[in-house]
Amino acid sequence: MPGSCIEMPIWELLKTFWSKRKKRKIGPFESAMCGAISGAIVGCLTTPLDVAKTRIMLAEKGTFAATSNILLVKRMVWREKGIQGLFAGMVPRVVRISLGSYIFFAVYEIFISDTLYN
Repeated sequence: MPGSCIEMPIWELLKTFWSKRKKRKIGPFESAMCGAISGAIVGCLTTPLDVAKTRIMLAEKGTFAATSNILLVKRMVWREKGIQGLFAGMVPRVVRISLGSYIFFAVYEIFISDTLYN
């Protein structure tokens, strides 16, 4: 949910920027590229939340991580591993989300957007 709340406005801003720069309405694949970029930004920004969530989900019963909230687990990761720990796995996550966003927004623009707004 936090990712979508960040991704959609960034996608719209990128589409508006690109459309003004090109001085025309952008096509579905340009829109999909904007989606991939917004997905990459979201993937990067939400990695620390995902690291904490994963730690909580995989924690053994009764441990600090199993009984804590995301903010406390993020602080624990920061103390143990620093900034690198909070952003562990960011590159594969960004690649996966970018590709998924590209496909999602391309399909949306080709099949759904035209039928809803034309």
